[in-house]
Amino acid sequence: EGELDYDTSELYEALYKPVAGETFEQRVDKRVDEGSLDKDTLSRIVETECHRMNETGKFDKASYYEREGRAVNKIWKTMEDDRVRATHWYINDVGVPMSERFYTFDNDSARFPGDFTFPENNCNCRCWLEYQVY
Repeated sequence: EGELDYDTSELYEALYKPVAGETFEQRVDKRVDEGSLDKDTLSRIVETECHRMNETGKFDKASYYEREGRAVNKIWKTMEDDRVRATHWYINDVGVPMSERFYTFDNDSARFPGDFTFPENNCNCRCWLEYQVY
């Protein structure tokens, strides 16, 4: 049996993606230097980064289908509870083709949850995408 050839460049980019100009490591270092890194803050940062990496992996998998010539539509989903931020409610149940971004009313955009430019749209996000492959 042959081995699968994995392209890890997108995963590497996601792991080291700057958010508001800072990588994960820089955000942690900054809080350590400020003396503001407590267990809850570190836990929130790690949970947010893990969520982003998980969503990146699912997005990459769906991208594979698109590269194979199949149409892929993605739909933004929220937990639909009182903790969902307004910018995410705004795009709840919005569907777009794989190559398009989701746009919020605060001029931010993302390909998937955790991919926003503004940290406040990534931190504590619990959203996910539903993928439809045709």
